[in-house]
Amino acid sequence: MAKKMRENYRIYEMLGEGAYGEVRKCVWRQNMEDKKSKIKEFRAVKILSKNYMEAKNILSFENEVSCMQELCHPHIMNLHHFYEDSKRYMLVQELSQGGDLFDYLKQKDKLEEIEVARIMKQIFSGLHYMHNTLNKEYGICHRDLKLENILLENQNDISHIKIIDFGTAERFYNEYGVEYFQKDNTVTKLDDKGEEIQVTPKTYKNDNETYRRTSLSGCQGTVSYMAPEVMNAQKESRDKDELLDHHFYTEKCDNWSVGVMAYFLRLKKMPIKEENTMANKKEIKAYHQRIMNFDAQNAECFKDSDFQTSLSKEFQYFLKCLITQNVEPSSQDIKNMKEEELEIHS
Repeated sequence: MAKKMRENYRIYEMLGEGAYGEVRKCVWRQNMEDKKSKIKEFRAVKILSKNYMEAKNILSFENEVSCMQELCHPHIMNLHHFYEDSKRYMLVQELSQGGDLFDYLKQKDKLEEIEVARIMKQIFSGLHYMHNTLNKEYGICHRDLKLENILLENQNDISHIKIIDFGTAERFYNEYGVEYFQKDNTVTKLDDKGEEIQVTPKTYKNDNETYRRTSLSGCQGTVSYMAPEVMNAQKESRDKDELLDHHFYTEKCDNWSVGVMAYFLRLKKMPIKEENTMANKKEIKAYHQRIMNFDAQNAECFKDSDFQTSLSKEFQYFLKCLITQNVEPSSQDIKNMKEEELEIHS
């Protein structure tokens, strides 16, 4: 398979390296050898060594590849090709050389509302696609949206951004999806005609109960961007095969993460204040507890003087819609918001 990779691509200099491998610039040979084309389409190939990857890292990586192979959107990193041999994984992706949003913000004091609006519209365009229009039966929840996972296609240019890192992403059934129920310890799926079909058991609440699997479970993501309902999912049931009601959440947890990003981009501070050092378990636990007990009605982040005086009423409303549990409105509603609605009004 490595030979196939080299047959299709010419590999150039290294762009970066990490714990499991390296990233190199490459070019599609077909494009390079096309005499009519004067433009070389450079891409990035991520080469990972299997020897250095633990089992959990391989599962996360395979999940990421599986999700990316289904995604095709202008604001989501495109996976052109995937190769594998006995020693390595090779992912050929779009080449983005503008760094991530966190690095972009380092060069600036704070972003203006119109700049944040442009970024948000692109992110929510990608999220709406993932959540609602990707597939008739199911969508994909990212679960680790943060500034570091938003890349700029070009240096200092926020007009073209890309969502990356689908290692913790998860599929969920949308409103058009199938229904499952459990009867006499047998898991059954209802097809379009209402007839029963045997399926592989997943996770279910109670015997003989019919319900739609629109919920997600498991505590995944980066803590400072994690929604309270996701943080609460770290509480495990005594029965590993059964998850209690409060362990479930929906794809709207992604909206919370984007709200945290928008808050930080505009005010350059997190909505839920971290401990001074986060150096011991007590401080970390206290921080986790503040997230899990978040109350939008009495939240300090919305009483903050900068929030009250530096943001337009429209932008305040925008953030309050996102930084709340069981987020409303949907990503479709926010995708349709006009940039002008988030400008500072004189």
